Amino acid sequence: MGSTKARQLRRARELAEQQAAAGAGAGAAERLPPAAGAAVAEPHRPVAETQRPEAEPSSTPPAAPPGKKRKRKDKPPPAAAPPEAGSTVGPCNVCGRVGHLGRTCPTRACRKCGGFGHIAKHCAGPKGAGCSHCGSQLHAAAECTFGALPGERYLFCAREAEAGACGCFSRHFVIPMRLARTDFAPRELRQGRVDSRRMDVGCSCVSAALFRSQSLRGNTCVSLCFKEEAQRLEVRGASIRRLQPDDFSVAVRLHAAMASPAGPADGVGPGGEVCDAAAYSQSDRRGFLLRPGSTEEAVRAALAESDPPPAVLLLHARGEPIEAACARLQPLLRRQAGEGGAARGVVVVLGDDRGLLDDDEALVARLAGEAGAPLLRVSLGGVVLFSSHSIVLLHHYLDKLLHACALRPPRDLLAKAKGVLGGPSYKGSYKG
Repeated sequence: MGSTKARQLRRARELAEQQAAAGAGAGAAERLPPAAGAAVAEPHRPVAETQRPEAEPSSTPPAAPPGKKRKRKDKPPPAAAPPEAGSTVGPCNVCGRVGHLGRTCPTRACRKCGGFGHIAKHCAGPKGAGCSHCGSQLHAAAECTFGALPGERYLFCAREAEAGACGCFSRHFVIPMRLARTDFAPRELRQGRVDSRRMDVGCSCVSAALFRSQSLRGNTCVSLCFKEEAQRLEVRGASIRRLQPDDFSVAVRLHAAMASPAGPADGVGPGGEVCDAAAYSQSDRRGFLLRPGSTEEAVRAALAESDPPPAVLLLHARGEPIEAACARLQPLLRRQAGEGGAARGVVVVLGDDRGLLDDDEALVARLAGEAGAPLLRVSLGGVVLFSSHSIVLLHHYLDKLLHACALRPPRDLLAKAKGVLGGPSYKGSYKG
């Protein structure tokens, strides 16, 4: 250990002596006079005394000094975009074709005037004209009162029926709630507390019946019939605003509508008339109508919505397949050539978590016979399903085999995610 330390000290002393000798030699060389004929450096002169060649004018901007970023104004202006007519811009985010952009897509409808080929921002009509909700040209969407009058129950799409197909028709779901009550607590559904009354079934049925991707079904209505209290709540997809599809949000809106009727704060006067269009349009109680009555009154009201009366679909485990039932419904729902208005609708009666009783089925058959409405017992298969799942399947078959309302194409989020399908990064690429 001692010998190692001695060697380190000796090596350090030798390095110090070598550095001292090298420094002394450099100092002596600096003090030597210049040799004969050697060039002597000229003293520093001001810039004005020196002659510099004139620089030729250049069209390119001077380069930025190192370490300093170039200013944005030094960049050349971007090239002008080619005109859309006859170009290959795109693809269009509406129809997916190349040759035009989404704002000029011929299949895109303007929400102000209802025309095609432009958006509301570029609409040539008067500013603020037209309602984007009901399509009326007499008011704006912020003052829309659709649903206040007795006949304003459904909104039908303007899509023309194809050859051999049906036009847009109403769909009314009637669900008898055997044990549910109107004085339930929405917070219990959020906390996962489901009692034997199963109000969560009614909330899920409302969500399944009214919602689809990116929109609500304006041609659909749901009636929840509370047997213990002889009350029925009607929820209209053509009138409600700002409703979320989760069960808790639906439960909050249902509870608010059943706890107290619409009043002056909702733009409704003492007699039920609309006194403030703006307040009524933004009210959370709009589209929810609580009335006294049982399942019988709900079915009677649904059958009286159109003339001729709508067809009645009664879900039954031993009924005919839904495909065969839709084939029978097609000639009943199809409008005649030149006939205006909406087509004949459909009333669907299905049970809650406890199903329909024999008395309920007999009641529906009797009411359909009295109204002269066709009655079809329909089966979705041999497997027992949830009520909400049955509603989704019914919508699927009615859309596929009879009529599907026009719907905007879904946004391709996968293609816009980073590293998926070669698309750009997700950040900043999706503006919903």
